[in-house]
Amino acid sequence: MRRRRACLLAVGAALATTARAAPPALTPADERAIRGVVESQLAAFAAGDAERAFSYASPAIRAQFGSAARFIEMVRGGYPVLLRPAAVSFLRPEQPADGVVQGVRLRDAAGVEWLAVYEMERQPPGGGGWRIGAVRMVRSAGRST
Repeated sequence: MRRRRACLLAVGAALATTARAAPPALTPADERAIRGVVESQLAAFAAGDAERAFSYASPAIRAQFGSAARFIEMVRGGYPVLLRPAAVSFLRPEQPADGVVQGVRLRDAAGVEWLAVYEMERQPPGGGGWRIGAVRMVRSAGRST
């Protein structure tokens, strides 16, 4: 009995120290701000403004690439559909357990459809609101016309 109680106390203590508080729910203002950041980066890409596009990246991404020139080369090589998509539609932002994601459906000039999943990061107060921490791209199986 004593052993069982000690075991339960140990498990409870472990859970208490590893449990995280749920992030605050996204407000409509958060949703608009998140979409605005992604739309603004897409507009900067379309305008060929690498500096402005780079400004929407999180501090960690900015540090990783070091310059807008290196960042835009990575986008050209790995994510060309982001530069000038033929069509764009936004999904509602979601909050999985580990953050906030914004899904965006894109279609390239050849009619291939893509899903971009933007991992968004809320910056500390005075840090610029929301920034893009990563993007994962998934090519859809079909084409649209």
